[in-house]
Amino acid sequence: MIIQERVFVGTTFLPLLPHKSGNVGTSRNRLHFGKLDPRPLIRQRGITRDAIVIARRKSELALPASRDTLIYPSKPYQQPPPALVSDKYDDSDVSEELYISEDTAPPTPIKRTTEVSGLKAYLTACKTYSLVPITKFKRQLEGEMVSLKNHNIQGNTAKAIALALESSYSITNVDLEGSFLGPIGAIYIADILNNSHNITVLNLSGNKLMSRGLQVIVETMQKNTSLLSLDLSDNSFTDKDTSCLKDLLLSSCVLRELNLSKNGFEDSGGVLIAQGLAQNKTIKKLNLSWNHLRRNGAYAIGQSIKTNTKLEVLDVSWNGFDVPGCHGFSQGLDANTSLRELNISSNRIGPKGVAKLLEGLKRNTTLACLKLADNPLGPNGALAVLNAAMKSHSIEELDFGNQPVTAEFEDLLTKIQAGRDIKVRYGKEPSKAKREVCDETLYIAGNPLIILFEFIRMKKLDILNLFKTLDADSNHSISWEEFRIGVKKSHIPVRPKDLEQMIDKMDLDKDGEINFSELIVAQKAHNMQAEKLLAWSLDAFHDSPIGQIYRDLHKRCSDTNIYLKQYKLVK
Repeated sequence: MIIQERVFVGTTFLPLLPHKSGNVGTSRNRLHFGKLDPRPLIRQRGITRDAIVIARRKSELALPASRDTLIYPSKPYQQPPPALVSDKYDDSDVSEELYISEDTAPPTPIKRTTEVSGLKAYLTACKTYSLVPITKFKRQLEGEMVSLKNHNIQGNTAKAIALALESSYSITNVDLEGSFLGPIGAIYIADILNNSHNITVLNLSGNKLMSRGLQVIVETMQKNTSLLSLDLSDNSFTDKDTSCLKDLLLSSCVLRELNLSKNGFEDSGGVLIAQGLAQNKTIKKLNLSWNHLRRNGAYAIGQSIKTNTKLEVLDVSWNGFDVPGCHGFSQGLDANTSLRELNISSNRIGPKGVAKLLEGLKRNTTLACLKLADNPLGPNGALAVLNAAMKSHSIEELDFGNQPVTAEFEDLLTKIQAGRDIKVRYGKEPSKAKREVCDETLYIAGNPLIILFEFIRMKKLDILNLFKTLDADSNHSISWEEFRIGVKKSHIPVRPKDLEQMIDKMDLDKDGEINFSELIVAQKAHNMQAEKLLAWSLDAFHDSPIGQIYRDLHKRCSDTNIYLKQYKLVK
């Protein structure tokens, strides 16, 4: 005899199918003294351990005529509370349509909540692979963003995290910067992208994915329909990998932002990227900074925006565009109707390059922001760009970095700003800068590096505390701007124009910033030089540049009652 059953989960009644033996009254599924083993029911319908009410025909259950039984399956064979086993139970409000025959297709299994699903998958994987769960990651699974910067995510750890992200429907932003994924880890990332359609932002920078990892990511991205932002910077890609990137740019993926900075793309690679970019229909923001794009590659990148109609922000700073790149951008800007921001800082662009660039800029009607910092423009080059911006009503922001300008430049800028809102960053007008340098009460003449380290030593400053003070954004490196602001706040008597020289001498890896190890190396070199001079003789020390600055610092601080540490002769 087929017994009709129903299960109450939450606010829904679901039918239960008989046990595969065909008899719901078997020893595995029979009610004895108000007890039921719920495990077969869970296997049949994927029902979680919520409160389950089972109603059977009274003839089969051998219970009083109108008695139902409430089962709590949090533990098998748990006696139900007597207060809930009552003859007064009324199921008259239950629709007869809920009594579905066994021939009807089973309903969709009940979905777990998003957070529990991702977390449970992660904990299960950790148990399987004998891993210690990452507390930070467990916490983040309850939100929308996962950030595991600089974690060592390899092997089974990567598998467990991938399984968790595949099962989570709330995570939209994943940051795995510097996590040592490597080419093998890229396979797990591909699994996440294939199985999760909620992730829209993915940061894979600094993971050394190499060629093999890039191929896996690109193949996955060509079929992905959800990822909008992808960061592949600092992954040791070279020109041989640009054919994959070209395929990505030509694909129908929905990517809106792509970061390819700090890789090794050169001339031939730039040409291939440009071919894909010229026909791309989705990307709005592209970062190609800190590569080696020069000559033909630079020219091709510049020309690619001629036919591109979607790109809005392009960053090609810290390459070597020079005149060929400016020639390409001149032709591109002449026809482009979408680009809003162009960053070509630190590209060796001199007066000839500027002249080429302005030929296209004069006819462009959409560019709003142009960044030309750290290029050898000269005061006349900066003035020429400002004149072109005055005629182009779309320009809203110009960045010349610390390029000195003339009085004519400042007068023209004042005139433009009287008519419209425009932001311009530039260096000091040369005559004003000269007057400031001559103020001996503020600065000390001499090698700026010696001034810095003598000031640190004589004021008994801790080098680590100084580094933390200068590192305003706490990213473990000091940029030019942070160094300038920090030196001024610390009252270190170094001329502003000498700061770039200081950074250049201490910046061993030539990345434009100073990290703590570079600062320590420079300080040790200075101390060793001073000790050698003192070991020779005190006169040799006083006659040296270090000794001269030492005396000037004492003289400058004598009226302020500042304690200065004295040098001792080394025997």
